[in-house]
Amino acid sequence: MDRQKIVLVGAGSASFTRGLVADLILSEDLGPWELGLVDTGPEALETAEGLTRRMIEARGVDIPVQASTDRKEVLAGADVVVMTVGVGGRPSWEADVQVPRQHGVYQPVGDTVMAGGISRAMRMIPALVDIARDVKDLCPDALFFNYSNPMTANCWAIREAVGIPVTGLCHGTFNVVNQLADLIGAPPQRGVGNFRRTESPHLHLRPPLDGQRCLAAGQGPARPGAG
Repeated sequence: MDRQKIVLVGAGSASFTRGLVADLILSEDLGPWELGLVDTGPEALETAEGLTRRMIEARGVDIPVQASTDRKEVLAGADVVVMTVGVGGRPSWEADVQVPRQHGVYQPVGDTVMAGGISRAMRMIPALVDIARDVKDLCPDALFFNYSNPMTANCWAIREAVGIPVTGLCHGTFNVVNQLADLIGAPPQRGVGNFRRTESPHLHLRPPLDGQRCLAAGQGPARPGAG
C-alpha cells in the first residue's frame, strides 16, 4: 500500500505537534500516510514521538511513525514537509521582547517586525534556508509549508536563496476574521478573508460578507457591497 509521507521539522514543540497531528489523524480524505518527526533536541523529540504514538493508538489508526534528530534520514522521499522551527527557543524570544523594552521599544509579540522581528529573522533565516536546501535535494516535489515566524521574511529568504516554492501558514488570519465579524455584527462563518501579510500585522483586503464586499468602519454594521 502506497503511503504519503508527511514530515514535521521542529516537531519538538509538543503543543504545536499535538495540534497538527490531531488534525491529520482526523483528516480521512488524506488516505494512507506515514509521519516523520524531526527535531534537534533529543528529549523534546522523544516527548513528541511518545505523544504522537499515544494519539495514534487512541484513535486506532494505522500510521507509521519515524523520528530522528537527523532530518536527512526522514526527509528522503517526503510528499509534504511542514516546518515549525523556533531557533533559540523561549529564552531567545524573551530577549527579543525584553531587550528592546529596556530602550523604550514596546512590541505586542516581538517575533515579526521591529527590533524583535529583525533579531528573530537573523536567527531563523540561516537555519530555514539550510532545511530548504535539504528539501530541494531529498524531496524536490514535496509540498513545502512554513509556520515559523517571521513568516514573510523566512519564506522570502527561502525563495531567494534556494529557489523552491514554500507556502507560509498562520492561524492568526482566522482570529482577524473573527474580530472583523464581531466589529460589524456578523457571524464569523459568513466571512472569508483575502489576506496579505507583511507579518504580523494581517492586512485584510476587501473583507467579504456572504460573497459581497464590506468595509468595517467600526461604527455599527457595514453595508454589504459598500466601498
